[in-house]
Amino acid sequence: CASCHGGEGGARRARKLDGESLQAMCNLTRPEKSHVLRAPLAQSAGGLGLCGDDVVKDTSDPAYQTILQAIRRSADALAEQKRFDMPGFHPNEHYLREMKRFGILPPNVTRDTPVDVYDTDERYWRSFWHVGRDSESSRPTTE
Repeated sequence: CASCHGGEGGARRARKLDGESLQAMCNLTRPEKSHVLRAPLAQSAGGLGLCGDDVVKDTSDPAYQTILQAIRRSADALAEQKRFDMPGFHPNEHYLREMKRFGILPPNVTRDTPVDVYDTDERYWRSFWHVGRDSESSRPTTE
């Protein structure tokens, strides 16, 4: 790959395809459908053949297998660690510590306590809103 996609000083950078980043070119749900994997694969083998049909001839090619395994490892890591919008996500200890420190979460919340991060973040940012005073009743207002 580096012979075509290598940069100055031998830095390996993938050429962007249609403005996509390398991250966007990896399909972590179906790794074998990843654009970065299919781009160098010959069309006769179900690929896109963008690097020429002689670069990666078929799915048994060591380069294909190396890329596929790297994408699968990333998919496995994501399945284990989870993004905040995935079922089973638990915020890390740093997030919990800071939300407790600012009084957004109660002190007894642990790593295993279910936390709605959307609600928690909203309450955190709302805590910075200016609260004025209603001149007639001296009640706090958000206006």
